[in-house]
Amino acid sequence: MRQKASQNSSPSRVQRAALIGLVANVFLALIKLGAGILGGSYALIADAAESITDIVSSVVIWGGLHGFYLSV
Repeated sequence: MRQKASQNSSPSRVQRAALIGLVANVFLALIKLGAGILGGSYALIADAAESITDIVSSVVIWGGLHGFYLSV
């Protein structure tokens, strides 16, 4: 017998939190990339690349949550 998700982990609430994280990571990556290019800082450009991997991770998490809540 399946247990229902608690009120604190409703699909819309959890997916919204993951989406907020995704948007924040995109914003940070763009700021770091722009600042790195304008300032000629390879460290900031590398940090932007690392932030892009965070974006990919966020997309995977959001997709997994979406799939999980479709099956519940």
